[in-house]
Amino acid sequence: MNRLNRVLALVMMVLLATGTVLQAQMGATTVAKDPDPVRNGISMFLANFMAKGMYRVDHTMVKNKIDQKATDFVVLDLRPPEQYQLGHVPGSISIPLSSLLDKLDMVPMDKTAYVYCALDQNAAFGVMALTMLGYRAHVIGDGWSAWQKAGYPVTME
Repeated sequence: MNRLNRVLALVMMVLLATGTVLQAQMGATTVAKDPDPVRNGISMFLANFMAKGMYRVDHTMVKNKIDQKATDFVVLDLRPPEQYQLGHVPGSISIPLSSLLDKLDMVPMDKTAYVYCALDQNAAFGVMALTMLGYRAHVIGDGWSAWQKAGYPVTME
């Protein structure tokens, strides 16, 4: 089992074994503070899951940020290298999901990461890991296929 899968399995075991205390108060979610940073990270992720639209953004919004040459974000492609080489979002950073934790130095903490993969579920695992480590990260909804279907620019560089 690779490192990311072990971390995600651990996260799920912690959730199942200990439970996370969440309370909804007047539409806002509050989190019971826990001294354990892993549990606290999980609590914060889950507390914000629905409030942040399940950490999902539309591919059109990301395309607009690219067109505007905004500098407050990065795009991460979590597909395997051979898929990345066949075409990817211009300017995206290739970090296969299986090596995300080993390549965190490629993801700037001061920028929002918009993440895509062939499947939203895989991108969601990456976003979950990044968010629990303190990054601002969102899944690009419907991933690579939506980008292609929209006819947005694709590069092989």
